[in-house]
Order: sequence, then structure tokens, then C-alpha cells
Amino acid sequence: MTSQDRDIMPEISCAEEVSTPNLSELLAAGDREALTAFLKALPPDELRRGMAQLSEEQQQEIVQLLHPQDAADLIDDLPDEQAADVLEDIPADLAAAIVEELDSDDRADVLGEMEADEVRAILEALPPEDADETRQLLSYPSDSAGGVMATEFIAYPLETTTDKILDDLRRNREKYSYYNLQYFYIVDRGGILQGVLRLRDIVLSPAPRPVRSVMIHNPDTVRADEDLDTLQHILEVHSYSALPVISGTGRLLGVVLEKDVAEAVRKDANRTIMKLAGIFGGEELRSMPLLARAWGRLSWLFVILLLSICAASVIHFFEGTLLKNITLAMFLPVVSGMSGCSGNQAVGLSLRELTIGIVNPRDLMYVLMKEIKIGLVNGLALGAILGIVSFLLKNDIVLSIIVGVSLMMGTVLAVCLGGTLPLLLKKLRLDPATGSGPILTTIADSAGFFFVLCLAQILMSVWGI
Repeated sequence: MTSQDRDIMPEISCAEEVSTPNLSELLAAGDREALTAFLKALPPDELRRGMAQLSEEQQQEIVQLLHPQDAADLIDDLPDEQAADVLEDIPADLAAAIVEELDSDDRADVLGEMEADEVRAILEALPPEDADETRQLLSYPSDSAGGVMATEFIAYPLETTTDKILDDLRRNREKYSYYNLQYFYIVDRGGILQGVLRLRDIVLSPAPRPVRSVMIHNPDTVRADEDLDTLQHILEVHSYSALPVISGTGRLLGVVLEKDVAEAVRKDANRTIMKLAGIFGGEELRSMPLLARAWGRLSWLFVILLLSICAASVIHFFEGTLLKNITLAMFLPVVSGMSGCSGNQAVGLSLRELTIGIVNPRDLMYVLMKEIKIGLVNGLALGAILGIVSFLLKNDIVLSIIVGVSLMMGTVLAVCLGGTLPLLLKKLRLDPATGSGPILTTIADSAGFFFVLCLAQILMSVWGI
């Protein structure tokens, strides 16, 4: 490295924060070697942060300046959505050269976030074998074994011996350095999985032996269409670091690694969190275009606005009652808000239990009875507290009864709905994470307003107020 390079590339210390000007200056200098060394020295978190603070054009310039392998290393460290945005806007042949350097599962993850036209252009620029393999991986759902498996694995014929495997490993040590070397797979001439061979069984073998005598016969496997919950369960129960994926006929298709399954589960959880937060335009990053981010949020906020108008119409219906006792308006948001919070607790629990398989739609009555009990306990406690507070504030026993009973009724209704809505939506083949929150919020608000105002109208009539 020249002295000029050292002047351009700042020193990196643990205490120094990465800032956008660091990358911007290196990019402006156009020094590929200095930029590559700087990027490789950054911890992954700082790399993602530094890239996210650059403009889209600067991100694309960096990727185009690097060698394809170095660019692939950079892309691999970025979130899939951000990596896809960068690759979509550079020439297809250059994007293909970078994508070719990625592992098969990472390649499918990034391309899975891109528009169909861009994916098609990149696949056409890839070598035919890589393109066919990638098309096959993209055909599987992202939350299935096929969607997270890697096609980089080491398989040997059934007739081989342990000494030949060791020789092959030594000859191809550079190539195999990127593979998972804990397990090797034994297949017949048709590619049908016959057994799994552990590295320690080869290394500790006292003499050359046929793999038939040392391999694990009838190993645990998963089909390509198995879901993430099944994969996670098998890997956790047996403490496997990898699991072979087979077709319906038993042919070995690929391998799922424990770390990749954990990453896929994390992404799935993040998508659920985004939906619960009302962001439905896919994954959102602050580095994405403004209008795309705005529409991803507005599309759902429009729906929420309409539902809120429906809830507000309840107040309009009881306008006369509210005008007679305007103090009721002070407690309307308290009753509806507390009811909604109680219901959202039940929604969160049901979504979690659905995810880990503790309940399913057939358990609706079981869940309902459990939630009625906790709704009564919490409703009585919260209603009593609100009734006492309202009496201390206004010295009005009728008002205290109205708001206290209304909160109790609203809490019971909200937790019952919150517990059962995810199960009902699941049974209807709808996304529980998407629909449960807004439906519950609308009903909880409407019911809270209705209970307060209806009960007030009844009691005011009885007491002649």
C-alpha cells in the first residue's frame, strides 16, 4: 500500500465510529484497494450502518468499483432487502457476476427480494448451471426447507472408502473450505440418500473402511416442503448443525444449516412485527426511497382511518346522551384504550402459541374459556380502580358505576376477541398477524364507547337525570 493510500484510508479503532464521509471519501478517490481494505476491516454492524447512510447512487458505485468477489462479500453482509435494491439498479451482467459469487442460499434470498424483470435479466446472465439451480431454489417458499437450503454439500458414492474421502478432502481443501465439513452424505447412483457420515468417524477410523460400515443408516431428513417450525424443532431436539433435504423420492437436494434456519425464523418474526406495526409494503429500511416507504405505511393507515371513523360513529349515535353529561367524554378514551391494551395482550399470546404450535384453530373454545376467566379478573380489578378514581374526581356515584362497569365489560370482550381472532383468521386461511390488530382495535374502541354511552343512557333514564 502506498503512502497516498494510507493518507486516504483512515485508521479504524474500537472507539471511532464509522461515518458516511469515510466511505464517501474513499469512493471519491476511486482507489479500489483502499476501499476494499477499509470495508473488510469494518465489523458487519458498522458496515451495514455506513452503507445505509450513503445515497443509493453511492452504494451502487461502491459495488461496481469492487471486484465481484469483494462485492459479493459486501452484499452478503447487507440485509437482503438493501442488497436487492443495490443490485437492481446496476447492469445485469455485473449483478450476475456478483450474484454468482454468493452461496446458493444467499443468492436465492437476495434475488427473492427483487422484481421479476430484474431477476430474469440476472438469471439470463448467469452460467446455465447456476441459473437452473437458482430457479429451483426460488421456486420454494421462503419459509420452507427448500427455501433456506444450500446446494453446496459434499456427497460420495456408496462404494467409496474412508481413505479415498480423506484424499479427496486434501486435494480439494481450498474448494471445500467454504462447505460445512461436519457431515458428508452418501448417495447411490441415482442420487438417493443412503446415509450420513460424520467427519470424526472418518478421522478416527483406524484403517481404510467402506463407508457402509461407518455411516449413519436411515438418517433424519426433511422434505423440501417442510416448514420452518418443523426444521427448528428437529434441529433443537437432536442438536444437529445441519440436516439433509430430500425430494419425495429420497433424492438429496441440499442441506439446511442450523444458522440459516435461525436466520429465517428471525426474518419471519421481523415480518410479523412489521405487520403488527402496520407496515405492509414488505421490509422497510430508512435508506429506501421516500415514496415507496410512505406508500408502504399509508396503504394500511387509510384502512385504519376508515375503521376509526366507524368507531367514532358510535359517539355520533349517542350524541344527545353525551351532551347531557359531558364529563363522560373524559373517560371514553380511558375505557376504549384500556380495553384495547388488554385485547392486544391476548392477541400477542395467541400469535405466539400459534407460531410454536401450542394451539391451533380447533382449540378456539379452550382459548375462549381461558380468556373469559382472565378477562373477568382483570376487568373487575381495572373497573374498580377506574370507578374509585372517577368518584374521587367528580363525587358522582352514577358516573363511577358507568365507567367502572363499562371498563369491566370492555376488558372481557376485548380479551375474548384478542384470544380467538388469530385462531379464526388462521382457520379462514388469512394472516393472523395482519388482521387481528386492526379488527380488535376497531371493535374494542366501538364497544368501549357503546358500553359507556349506552349504560349512561339507561342509568340516566332510570334516575331521571
